[in-house]
Amino acid sequence: FSKKNDYEPILNYRDNNGNLTIEKIQSSDHFSLMLEVFIKLLSDKSFQDIERDNILRRAIAANTIYNREVERGVATWDYEPWSQKRRKEWFEIRLASEPVLVADREGEVAGFAYLSLYRSKPGYLFTRENTVYIGDDFQKMGIGKALLKELIKQAHTNNIRCVIAAIESSNEACIKLHQNLGFELVGKMSQVGYKFGRWLDLVNMELLMPKVDFS
Repeated sequence: FSKKNDYEPILNYRDNNGNLTIEKIQSSDHFSLMLEVFIKLLSDKSFQDIERDNILRRAIAANTIYNREVERGVATWDYEPWSQKRRKEWFEIRLASEPVLVADREGEVAGFAYLSLYRSKPGYLFTRENTVYIGDDFQKMGIGKALLKELIKQAHTNNIRCVIAAIESSNEACIKLHQNLGFELVGKMSQVGYKFGRWLDLVNMELLMPKVDFS
């Protein structure tokens, strides 16, 4: 990752099976951001082992970002930090079914994002909830926007009808980010969370994608 004086073209890479995508995305702040979109592990065993090691190293770095939020913030309502073992297992499970995005800046993981099932019942098949975490040292660089835009693209590619955002109400920057990318406010739940000795409100937002074609 480095500053660029001129725009670079978007670079797409996809293996023969279409399982792994790496994209270089140009941000509005005139820098190129490498997003690695790990959709699922590759089927070739020899390559799979290399990619698994590569992905799990990023899982550890992403876990550091998450645990800082557990200990200091209210973007997550977890109370206890995750172990590296738990995060590795989480990545492996996710890679079997849902996109996981990792943003890299100068070889350091700057943030990560993913889509997850909104509810387990089959009627919610075409709905996903989005989650984005950015490291403390990489705030206000356009990384969150790049990650969320790619999540929306992945949702559209996978015929998702609705993408949900559940945001702690004091996180105005996150709410604004979602609004700027087309999400609409659909409700607010009061005092449904509790952390650091205080009650927390939850803002619900949604983005409706083009209708799914069942023909």
